[in-house]
Amino acid sequence: MGECIALIRGINVGRGKRVSMTDLRRLVTDLGHTNVRTLLNSGNVLFQTKRPNTVKLSSSIEAAIRGQVRILGKGNGHHRSRAGIRH
Repeated sequence: MGECIALIRGINVGRGKRVSMTDLRRLVTDLGHTNVRTLLNSGNVLFQTKRPNTVKLSSSIEAAIRGQVRILGKGNGHHRSRAGIRH
């Protein structure tokens, strides 16, 4: 089991891109990860996963946020949220 951190930028900046940490934890848990926890209201998520492939993890978390929260990819791209994963 690998321990990972997702550093998600572009959420909880301003009023229009608010994501509750409860929703973010649920979203990452629903992707099949365990021991999911967030740090303050930052968009940073710690979790455990069976196969820590950072590219696939980043893509799956980004897609899940896009589908649930609808804050990604709006406007001219300057405010696009990205999930950076570290293992």
